[in-house]
Amino acid sequence: MVPLETCGPFTIRQIVRAVVQFYSISLDEVLSATRKSRTARIRQIACYLAKALTDKSLPEIGRRIGGKDHTTVIYSLRKIESLLKTDPSLAAEIAELRIRLKKAEARSDQSESPNLVPPMDVSKQQAESAL
Repeated sequence: MVPLETCGPFTIRQIVRAVVQFYSISLDEVLSATRKSRTARIRQIACYLAKALTDKSLPEIGRRIGGKDHTTVIYSLRKIESLLKTDPSLAAEIAELRIRLKKAEARSDQSESPNLVPPMDVSKQQAESAL
């Protein structure tokens, strides 16, 4: 497996979509101003992954994930880093999200590879008439 540091670059959009899908929550809810603990935690995870997997600034991450201030992103990073030290299930979830992002990136790379020839859209009748 390729080390995470060499993966990417991912976009914040890709990360947020992966997080939303993983936790079965709506995009609108994650990007909303709600302070429900589950939603806030998911938003914090998205911020953490966005910082770890993109080269975007804290203000940019905050703007893209619910219009948050950069200080909120800093809080999110610290909170998730702290929880990772004591919560193995959170560590497993984040590891799984990273794997899913990497797999999605690999699929995307394959579909854009110049060595792959797209299938021809030719009906059987057209193929037989060409013979």
